[in-house]
Amino acid sequence: MDQKEAIAGVWTGTYSCTQGETGLRLAIEPSGKIEFSFYPVNSGSHSATGKYQAEAVFIIDTLGIAAKRWIERPGRYDMVNLLVRERTATTMRGEVLSRGCTTFSVSRNR
Repeated sequence: MDQKEAIAGVWTGTYSCTQGETGLRLAIEPSGKIEFSFYPVNSGSHSATGKYQAEAVFIIDTLGIAAKRWIERPGRYDMVNLLVRERTATTMRGEVLSRGCTTFSVSRNR
């Protein structure tokens, strides 16, 4: 199994940016194509939902999630890229690579 196949599945959690805590869903195909969806959570300060296509990019063993194109863009929201710093079979955590953003954490749905 290659690295992209190993991360295939649906992952859910949150990330933090200037709009506050935001729900995150990553639907990752074995090819590395990703549907990145975001939505409001109770502790967040916004009500926007949206989604875009992204791609899993591996540099040696480091996983990056690179934004590609909008599927559903709410207002003036921007796409973000993710850099995974910790990864197990069931969790991923790391940095949101965009000004005003900090971290993200997702768990694999079972």
